[in-house]
Amino acid sequence: MSKFTRARRTMGKALTDDAGLMISYQANIQMLLFDKYQLHDAEICNRAARDILGLIFSIPPDQPATE
Repeated sequence: MSKFTRARRTMGKALTDDAGLMISYQANIQMLLFDKYQLHDAEICNRAARDILGLIFSIPPDQPATE
């Protein structure tokens, strides 16, 4: 397993294990979509942010963050 693969898995686990961390990453992506790309539907931006994190860190779409 490459260092990059290990890092992605580590970050994915951290995001799914720590609700606060997931929320902060998701909120930052959501605001980028909202501000820079003028996607002014907060719900769509939020789902897109979650999907982006899922793609990057291999988080299943139905995997909620836990506290």
